[in-house]
Amino acid sequence: MKITLIIILALSLFAKDSTSEFYKKKFQKLENEKINLIKNYESRLEVARIDRLYKRVNVLSKTLSCFKNSRSKQDLTKCKTQERRRIMRMIRG
Repeated sequence: MKITLIIILALSLFAKDSTSEFYKKKFQKLENEKINLIKNYESRLEVARIDRLYKRVNVLSKTLSCFKNSRSKQDLTKCKTQERRRIMRMIRG
């Protein structure tokens, strides 16, 4: 009985450790994607400022701030969707 309990306890500890590693990797991947998006949008924003494209600067700065405040993959997707909507409003006039 004691041996069975020890084995079950050891297996549950091992499962929790591997699960936490899985989520750490997933979180790190999300953070890397977020950092890359922020860097990309910062460079695009700078180019738009240099070219004096003020409407584009407005759209990119809102998207950039949304990316910086995001906490999940769903938030990042929502930021991109909102950007597309702002662009379509800008095109339509």
